[in-house]
Amino acid sequence: MYKIQATHHAALTEKEEISKLLSELGNIKESYQKTKSLLRSNQAKSLWRLRKKLIAAYKEKVRKDREQHKLETLVEAERLYQKTICDAESQCLTTITALAKKIFNDRILQGYSELSSRIATQLKSLRVSREVTITVNPTELKIVYSDLHDQFSKISLEILGDETICNGNARIKTSTGCIELDWRAQLEELVNLIRQNQR
Repeated sequence: MYKIQATHHAALTEKEEISKLLSELGNIKESYQKTKSLLRSNQAKSLWRLRKKLIAAYKEKVRKDREQHKLETLVEAERLYQKTICDAESQCLTTITALAKKIFNDRILQGYSELSSRIATQLKSLRVSREVTITVNPTELKIVYSDLHDQFSKISLEILGDETICNGNARIKTSTGCIELDWRAQLEELVNLIRQNQR
């Protein structure tokens, strides 16, 4: 009987140990589940923080891209504006030059040449010269001679005709050099000066 009790006691002890082990195993399993849940929760929080950072970075990039696009648009608009202004100024200058040439040509053809007054202005600036040769187009020879001969009687004035000189132009030769009165060249010089000032 003592043997049965001892066996029974051993069986109970063994059962208690198994029960104790099962209880501990349940605690381990519960701890594992808690740890697993905690890890998932921490991962979720980390992912959420990372997601927020990525969204903020994306929004900042979109904002910078918009600002860059606005800046590029403004720069392009300014460039087009400046080009339009330059083109308009150039077209205006071309139109004015063509108009000036037409007016000069019309005045020359109608006999209202101001060549004599232009030559007179040059001669007045050459006070030291005593001998002057003026060459004009043969069609303007008479009018230039009649306008200048009496006005500059103290100067030895020779007025010649040359068909290579265009109407409205003249060549003045003195002992100190030669002056070309070419209204087309003077007009082109003026236009070039204006164009340089536009840049």
